[in-house]
Amino acid sequence: MRLFILGLRRSGTTAFWRAFREDPRMVAYNEPFNPLLRHVSDPSWLDRFEAYREFHDLWKRDPATFWQRYRAIHGLEEIQEGLSDQQGAYLEFLLSSADHTVFDFTRAHFKVASLAEQAPEAVLVHLHRDPGSFATSHLVPSGQQIPRRGSRTRMWGRLLHNAAVKRLNRATFFRRSNRYNYWGIEDIVGSSPDSLFGTRLVESGLDPLAVYRLPALGRLLAFWRIHYERLERDGRRFFGERFVSVRFEDYCERPLEIVTRIYDTMKANPPPGLSLSHVHPARGRYRPSHPEWERCASLLALPRV
Repeated sequence: MRLFILGLRRSGTTAFWRAFREDPRMVAYNEPFNPLLRHVSDPSWLDRFEAYREFHDLWKRDPATFWQRYRAIHGLEEIQEGLSDQQGAYLEFLLSSADHTVFDFTRAHFKVASLAEQAPEAVLVHLHRDPGSFATSHLVPSGQQIPRRGSRTRMWGRLLHNAAVKRLNRATFFRRSNRYNYWGIEDIVGSSPDSLFGTRLVESGLDPLAVYRLPALGRLLAFWRIHYERLERDGRRFFGERFVSVRFEDYCERPLEIVTRIYDTMKANPPPGLSLSHVHPARGRYRPSHPEWERCASLLALPRV
C-alpha cells in the first residue's frame, strides 16, 4: 500500500494522516519536506513534535545516509513545478524504507507529476478545507505556544502575550494586510504581482494587481483557490481512479466512512479496531455572516466545495 495525502497547511492533514498511522502495516511519514526535520536527531525537539518519530527511527538506522538523502522544500519552491533531482532521490529513499507507506504532504501541490513518477501505484488523497476556515486558521491561529520548561513568570507572560495577539488578530481580521506568516504563506505570496505567486494567479485567471490590493484575507483565499484547482486537476490527470478528493468537514462528520473509502481505493481493509477518537468537529470561519466574505469570494470567483 502507498498513500499520499496532500493538503495545505492548517487543513487537517495531520489529523487525517493519524488515522492511517494507526495501521500497523504502514510506516507513516508526516511532512517529509518540512525544513524543521533538520532537528530530527534532537530528542528534546522530538518530545515537542512526536508526529515526526518515524523520521527519527529512520535516522537512527543510518544517520549518514539519512542526512545525505534529506532535502527540504523551502518557501517559493512550494509553487515551483516538480521535485528537484535531490528531492526526488530523498522521496525514493523514504518509499524504499518500508513496503507500505503513507505520507502527509503540505508542500507538494505543484509536484503531483513527480509523485506519480515515483510511486505510480499510490493512491492520492486531496484533503481540502472550507476556504474561509482555512483563512481563519492563518489569521486567528488556534493553540498557544507555551514553554514547557522555565519559570512560572515566563509561562504566564507567554499566556498574556498570546491572549493580546489573539485579540488584535480578531480586531483586524478583515482589514490587515500582513501578519499571517505563522506557517510561511506570507513569504510565498509576497507583495509583487511580478513574483512567481503572481504568475500562478495569472494561470488561474486572476488579476495579480487586484489580488495584491486585497487585505490578507483575500490573499489567503486566492492562495487556497490556485492550490485547490491545481491539485484537483493534476490529481485526476496523473492518478486517475486512484485520486480521491475529500472535504475535511466531511471527514470530521463521518471519519470511518471516509477512511473506509480510502482503503477501498487502495484495495485493502482497514485494520481491526481502528480508533478515530482523535477526530473532532471542524472549526469554522471567523464571523461567517460578515459581508467581506462574500465580497472576496465574488472577486476571486471561489469555487463552491
